[in-house]
Amino acid sequence: MGGMIKLMIVGHVGFAILQNAEKSPVLTICVASHRRVREKDITDWVTLKVWGERGTQLSTHVKPGQRLLARGRPEVRLFQKTTDSPWLSELCLHVATLEFVGPKPSLDETPRLPRPSKRQTAVSEK
Repeated sequence: MGGMIKLMIVGHVGFAILQNAEKSPVLTICVASHRRVREKDITDWVTLKVWGERGTQLSTHVKPGQRLLARGRPEVRLFQKTTDSPWLSELCLHVATLEFVGPKPSLDETPRLPRPSKRQTAVSEK
């Protein structure tokens, strides 16, 4: 009997972009989650994917700096920055539920989050 891995992530929106995938719109939200390890601040980036009409509707509400709680199915995606560079990985979460947590930041309170590096080639790991 098979099961499904589910994951919950809480973090701040770095950016969000609505795109058209093969047959469905997809809202891609890059979320930063901060933690402290051995007195060093570490930022983990997770890519959230919200598919279909729900992604289209949410796209007007998701703003940089907002704190989100997302639950869904994780996927590790492999990519290369260039065709001759080493393979890298990213954690992608196919969102089942998404909640806005905490107050909306004002423009003065919006954290300045670094953007993750751009990916030129992406391949799903199956």
